[in-house]
Amino acid sequence: MNVVFHDVAALHSGKEQWKIMVKVIRVWYSKGFATSKLPLSLEMVLMDDKGNKIHATIKKTLMYKFEKLLVDGNVYSLSGFVVVESSGDYKTAKHNYKICFMFKIEVRSMNHLPFDVNPYTFVSFAEILSPAFDVTCLVDVIGILTGVGVEREIVSHGKKSKMNVIEIESAGLRIECALFGVYVDELTNFLGGGDINNPVVIVQFAKVKSFQGNNSIQNVHGATKIMFDPPVPMADVLKRR
Repeated sequence: MNVVFHDVAALHSGKEQWKIMVKVIRVWYSKGFATSKLPLSLEMVLMDDKGNKIHATIKKTLMYKFEKLLVDGNVYSLSGFVVVESSGDYKTAKHNYKICFMFKIEVRSMNHLPFDVNPYTFVSFAEILSPAFDVTCLVDVIGILTGVGVEREIVSHGKKSKMNVIEIESAGLRIECALFGVYVDELTNFLGGGDINNPVVIVQFAKVKSFQGNNSIQNVHGATKIMFDPPVPMADVLKRR
């Protein structure tokens, strides 16, 4: 008997019985306060086999039940969850709704099924640099690393953190990307690795910031993923150019 899965794009709060097959393309812990060492929730971005994405959240009272089960890059069947309206700035998906895990949710591994879908939704630099660009949703970008600033230390909420700014070029346009904390460490480790000839960089789930009419991007702690010379076809195309 064939199992019927709903498309992620069709999810809404007016129905209780949904069943989806999705790939976890990003998972991270969210902290409630800068001074707190305990996570507030487990956050995820899920994607179906048509490339539709939706945000999902697991409250701290249920993290013990799912945190070891849900792995970045794995495919699952989900049912018994609740769909609620997605609100706020810097959303990981353009979907109007998000998924909330409940105790009764059923999670099954589906890694035995083919699921080869590009996890990136790249946005052109021309769009991001436009004054009318919608900055409420996180973006994926790809380009050549053309500049690296000087690492410095900043203080936010009484806590010290590293900061650096890189410059990325694509299609003749350049954009600045501010990196903080562990993302600076990733940059430093890459630069110290040796071969940095025209490196390709992907920044997934970056926040677009607007200051005095100029747009730039920066990482969002936990949500953002940065990759240097990633093994993806588009990176090879950029390097050959």
